[in-house]
Amino acid sequence: KTILAFEKNYHIKYPGYVNAANVVKSYHVNAFPTFYFIDREGKVANVTVGYSDGFEQKATSMIDGLLRK
Repeated sequence: KTILAFEKNYHIKYPGYVNAANVVKSYHVNAFPTFYFIDREGKVANVTVGYSDGFEQKATSMIDGLLRK
Protein backbone atom coordinates (compact mmCIF):
# COMPACT_ATOMS: atom_id res chain seq x y z
CA LYS A 1 0.00 0.00 0.00
CA THR A 2 2.83 2.41 0.85
CA ILE A 3 4.52 2.00 -2.52
CA LEU A 4 1.28 2.46 -4.43
CA ALA A 5 0.49 5.59 -2.41
CA PHE A 6 3.98 6.96 -3.10
CA GLU A 7 3.60 6.36 -6.84
CA LYS A 8 0.20 8.03 -6.87
CA ASN A 9 1.36 11.00 -4.75
CA TYR A 10 4.38 11.69 -6.98
CA HIS A 11 2.61 10.83 -10.25
CA ILE A 12 5.12 8.11 -11.09
CA LYS A 13 4.47 7.08 -14.70
CA TYR A 14 6.72 4.05 -15.01
CA PRO A 15 6.14 0.54 -13.67
CA GLY A 16 7.00 -0.35 -10.11
CA TYR A 17 7.10 -3.81 -8.60
CA VAL A 18 5.14 -4.22 -5.40
CA ASN A 19 5.66 -7.95 -4.84
CA ALA A 20 9.27 -8.14 -5.89
CA ALA A 21 10.89 -10.30 -3.24
CA ASN A 22 13.08 -12.02 -5.83
CA VAL A 23 14.19 -8.69 -7.29
CA VAL A 24 14.98 -7.32 -3.83
CA LYS A 25 17.08 -10.36 -3.05
CA SER A 26 18.84 -10.49 -6.45
CA TYR A 27 19.75 -6.80 -6.52
CA HIS A 28 20.45 -6.45 -2.79
CA VAL A 29 17.90 -3.66 -2.34
CA ASN A 30 18.15 -2.17 1.15
CA ALA A 31 16.09 1.02 0.78
CA PHE A 32 12.91 2.09 -0.95
CA PRO A 33 12.51 3.44 -3.47
CA THR A 34 15.54 2.18 -5.35
CA PHE A 35 15.75 2.72 -9.10
CA TYR A 36 17.88 0.55 -11.38
CA PHE A 37 18.62 1.76 -14.88
CA ILE A 38 19.44 -1.14 -17.17
CA ASP A 39 21.33 -0.65 -20.44
CA ARG A 40 20.59 -2.35 -23.76
CA GLU A 41 23.00 -5.15 -22.88
CA GLY A 42 21.06 -5.92 -19.72
CA LYS A 43 23.70 -4.50 -17.39
CA VAL A 44 22.96 -2.16 -14.48
CA ALA A 45 24.09 1.26 -15.71
CA ASN A 46 23.03 3.31 -12.69
CA VAL A 47 21.40 2.88 -9.29
CA THR A 48 19.55 5.71 -7.59
CA VAL A 49 18.31 5.36 -4.02
CA GLY A 50 15.53 7.67 -2.91
CA TYR A 51 13.36 10.21 -4.65
CA SER A 52 14.04 13.93 -4.65
CA ASP A 53 13.05 17.08 -6.50
CA GLY A 54 14.17 16.90 -10.09
CA PHE A 55 14.27 13.10 -10.08
CA GLU A 56 12.10 12.70 -13.17
CA GLN A 57 14.31 15.07 -15.14
CA LYS A 58 17.45 13.22 -14.03
CA ALA A 59 15.86 9.83 -14.76
CA THR A 60 14.70 10.99 -18.18
CA SER A 61 18.20 12.22 -18.98
CA MET A 62 19.69 8.91 -17.83
CA ILE A 63 17.24 6.90 -19.93
CA ASP A 64 17.74 9.10 -22.99
CA GLY A 65 21.50 8.64 -22.68
CA LEU A 66 21.16 4.88 -22.42
CA LEU A 67 18.86 4.77 -25.44
CA ARG A 68 21.38 6.73 -27.53
CA LYS A 69 24.09 4.11 -26.91
